[in-house]
Amino acid sequence: MEIHNILFLTSRDLTDVKRGSLCYTVNGGCAARCLGAESENVMKRNTVVALIYWCALHTALFAAGRAHQALDKRLFYTFGAVYVLLLWCPQLIVKFVEHRPIGSLGFRVGSLAQIIPWGLGAFVLIVVFLTIETWFRVTFHGESLEPATPLISKLPIEILEQLLWIGLPEEIAHRGYFLTRLRESWGTLPALVISAFLFGVGHLALGDLPRAIQAGVSGLVYGTVLLKTDSVFAPAVVHILINLFGRAIVRVVLSH
Repeated sequence: MEIHNILFLTSRDLTDVKRGSLCYTVNGGCAARCLGAESENVMKRNTVVALIYWCALHTALFAAGRAHQALDKRLFYTFGAVYVLLLWCPQLIVKFVEHRPIGSLGFRVGSLAQIIPWGLGAFVLIVVFLTIETWFRVTFHGESLEPATPLISKLPIEILEQLLWIGLPEEIAHRGYFLTRLRESWGTLPALVISAFLFGVGHLALGDLPRAIQAGVSGLVYGTVLLKTDSVFAPAVVHILINLFGRAIVRVVLSH
């Protein structure tokens, strides 16, 4: 059996392949016949590539963080630009390395009957996490409420930033790509926990431990939304709304 027949399976298809058995899988009009042992090798390769990608992405992120702390603007913008470019690389990896459709990153709208309740639930839960983080900062770090809950000043610019290099590409990279590729080799729960933990680790780039812990726990929620809706756009919308309005809600809650 030629291995290229396996490569057009979506992430969800691959998790349904039984180890060492011959099977047929049909999903969204894409049919593939594969030998289980060969498909397992492909999934392992995809997982290794995903881990290498994560290391490269966060090497750039931590380098930008160190440059920011050292007040070196030139290096900060250089490594920041590399980080943003890497955020958009999963599409290229899927196309030219895995030879799979972009849909394997969760580029589908899915069922609104699933997306709306899961999205609303995730938004509320992450606001709770933000509230706990901010309360901790104010109570134990001596921060005042206003600096701990910065408000957006220019909404159109903030939305553009979320679409280009924060909310949307982060969800494509961390959930649509990284989580699903870990899931292929390690299973759903380990992949969810490990990807969320590493998402939190990435937020240590500026040395902010409370923010990193909150991001890691929130990563569990974002990942769950992806898995339940089969759409990367669902956690991306929640992520963007949290970044735009979450702190403002926390300020209102804690000010009372």
